Amino acid sequence: MSEPLKVARAAPGSERTLLAERWSSAAPGSARLAAEARRLAPGGASHDARQMNPHGVFIASAQGGVKIDVDGRRYVDLVSGHGAILMGHAREEILAAVHAAADAGFHFGAASENEIRWAELVQTLIPSAERVRFTASGSEASLLALVLSVRCRRRPPVLTLKGHYAGWAAGAAFERVSPQRAMALAPEAFGPVVVEADCAESASELLASGAFAALLVEPTGASFGKAPLPADALVGLVEAARAGETLVIFDETITGFRVAPGGAQAALGVAPDLTILGKILGGGLPCGALAGRAEIMDLLDNSPSASDRPVVLSHMGTANGNPVVAAAGVATLQSLRDGAACAQAEKSAAALRAALNEAFARKQLAWAAYGAFSGVHLFLNPYERGIDSASFDVSALPSDELLRRDGVLINALRIALLTEGVDINPWPGGLTTAAHTGADIEAVATGVERAIDALREARLALTGWGAA
Repeated sequence: MSEPLKVARAAPGSERTLLAERWSSAAPGSARLAAEARRLAPGGASHDARQMNPHGVFIASAQGGVKIDVDGRRYVDLVSGHGAILMGHAREEILAAVHAAADAGFHFGAASENEIRWAELVQTLIPSAERVRFTASGSEASLLALVLSVRCRRRPPVLTLKGHYAGWAAGAAFERVSPQRAMALAPEAFGPVVVEADCAESASELLASGAFAALLVEPTGASFGKAPLPADALVGLVEAARAGETLVIFDETITGFRVAPGGAQAALGVAPDLTILGKILGGGLPCGALAGRAEIMDLLDNSPSASDRPVVLSHMGTANGNPVVAAAGVATLQSLRDGAACAQAEKSAAALRAALNEAFARKQLAWAAYGAFSGVHLFLNPYERGIDSASFDVSALPSDELLRRDGVLINALRIALLTEGVDINPWPGGLTTAAHTGADIEAVATGVERAIDALREARLALTGWGAA
């Protein structure tokens, strides 16, 4: 077997070489627009994942599982709207619903029937959704969940596991500590507390103590299962939280409507008190929602009829329940409610993981593709383990190793793949949709093999990557 790429010693900035030149030459329109964007926006983009060196891709249109850039180049799209697309791009019934709603008006500053139908579908599909409050994003719904749980339990700290995403703002507020330090902090902490993802047993002990307002987790594990959370560990955490009268919050921004029509909680049979939703909820348009038990959610009821009790939490938002977004959400949830789209996306992801592992084996490269449901994660082997792609056991590795990211290597891989017509997320990995075809899967596998060749060819300019 050839020596794996030396990811730990890739030199920052070294991707401005043959790989970068090839990419910019292949996509001159994106290169030009990126130069303009850098004069206007930090990093030249409105999302960290779209910031690449020398530049990202600028898309003009998308259809099914493919998108087309400003130069007319086609890409198999595994970014999938950062997870917001399940039915595929430009799905006919969703487009029709959006067009009809937009013709009626973009914003009424009042409720609409679309909003009611949207909430009904959420309540029907998500097992724990007795009440629904719409927001403009999943991150906003996450913040609302944190504040609401603290107000509800009247004790400040919220416990989570390392790598479990809860929105960018909430993530910035988390203090990473040991279980021992978490227990010491609990009486005084005013923000979220995070413990190692592999310390689920210790976290259960902390939760059972009753010192925390809430437990917040991604039910399938950090980053949609990049570091998986075993089902029995999830059940143990939830049971410990119940014992400590601690609220349970599931961040289903990605898993909601993707793992199953009812989210991970339906697939796993574990119901939280509060659920954070986003992405697929709005069919690709900006959206979010917090759903959960009526007795908790009704603390947001500030209507005149509730004036006989103190107002616990005031929550407003200009884009909450926007009628056009609601129309897209209704059409999307109606389309996926029978489970066929989730099943098709899952089938495509399994085929893609298998094809990628075969490609790694052919290239004698000790990487692996793994994941569950419609997720595909790439393990780039930061410590150069002697692994077999075909029999890779993700459960044998610590979470820190699975979550470790070499930004230089990932950037180089992404621009090499873009040059070959494949767009992935930077964790690194991707999400399949119901619209991806067998031809799309083959194109990705071929593109990955060619990208590996390009990485190896560039090794002399990328110092420390090892010999091929």
